[in-house]
Amino acid sequence: MCAETGAVIADASLDDRPEWRYYPSKGEKKGLERSSKPLSFAQHDGGIGAELRARKRKFGSLSRARLLRKKRYKAPVGRRDVPLIDAFMLMHRIVGGLNLPRSQSILEIAGTIVRKYFEERRRRGEEANKTTIISSRERAAVVIAALKKAISLHNLPIGENELYEAASVEIPEANTPEFRNYVWKIMMRMNEFGIYSVPRGRAPVSGIKARLARIEGYVVRLLVELGLPLNLRVPTMKFLEAVARTGKSLWGRRPEAVAAAAVYLIARLNGYEHVTQKLVASVYNLSEANVRKTFRYLIEDIVIIVGV
Repeated sequence: MCAETGAVIADASLDDRPEWRYYPSKGEKKGLERSSKPLSFAQHDGGIGAELRARKRKFGSLSRARLLRKKRYKAPVGRRDVPLIDAFMLMHRIVGGLNLPRSQSILEIAGTIVRKYFEERRRRGEEANKTTIISSRERAAVVIAALKKAISLHNLPIGENELYEAASVEIPEANTPEFRNYVWKIMMRMNEFGIYSVPRGRAPVSGIKARLARIEGYVVRLLVELGLPLNLRVPTMKFLEAVARTGKSLWGRRPEAVAAAAVYLIARLNGYEHVTQKLVASVYNLSEANVRKTFRYLIEDIVIIVGV
């Protein structure tokens, strides 16, 4: 996506058509070539085709042969994989609710984090000779933490409150402070396991430039959502760069809140009186008090010269 206008420059999707086969003709080497979907880390079996189905009580040799004859029998799924399957199903539903671009590797990164967490939990349980039981609440928290990391790595302007709001459709307790604190504990556990750091697909930008680049995505989305001219992006980012030069840290605050406060200031200075703190806060489901507090933090000890 274009960082300035928000337009989608390129889009791609996986081929969901059936696989094709190539049968050699006379004189060619015997064999069967097959082409299907590539492996995916966003599925419990890597996308090889295993399915989860209820097992019948009476499943004798005759019924098994009948399934083979009808070509409906696929690789069975063990009981151990059921929690991982549930986590991936939840992750796909939340991503669908957020309308995230599936052309990027968001699902792949989040799926990798979820899979590594489950494997590490089981490994540590086996070393302690304990049965590893991953509850549904823990699965939901792991999925939320993995999606937060994937969104951050792709620098997408998706606010944290928006993520919890989309997850509340599947997880009723997602908007409660207790669940958010639990997600934070899961993130700390992931850092302890050493699985929360995933390399970027491109060369990362270090320091304050990385933070400003992330905030810029939120600024562009705000301008588009509010119907403001996109040329306001330049003075908004110059203001934030000036704030960073004063020694104020932008790491301890949400990037969407910083973007909302900066856009509010620049819009009002340019004569857009209809832009209020409540309006900019509604775009990312922020509270008006959060935007007001961030706004006061940004303009403190800052001199703004306005031309007449």
